[in-house]
Amino acid sequence: MNNPYSPATQGTPYQHLDALLHSGYNFTVRQQDVLALIAEGRSNKEIAHKLLISESVINAHLGELMGKTSAESRLELAVLFYTG
Repeated sequence: MNNPYSPATQGTPYQHLDALLHSGYNFTVRQQDVLALIAEGRSNKEIAHKLLISESVINAHLGELMGKTSAESRLELAVLFYTG
């Protein structure tokens, strides 16, 4: 079931996700949500509030995203989001 509040389901502002996903990355929908919000410059607290989950869950998603992409920082994740 899609979350209507999920950034990944909100269309054009997250069109970069399509290119990224076609690059071979296999992200869950929630990881896509977190990545999109990181790319917007949101803090873990803001992301947790928006997605209605705890900051510790956000930290877990960040770790998974960094592991899947070899990114070493939030900035690298944001750059990856926009450049694919």
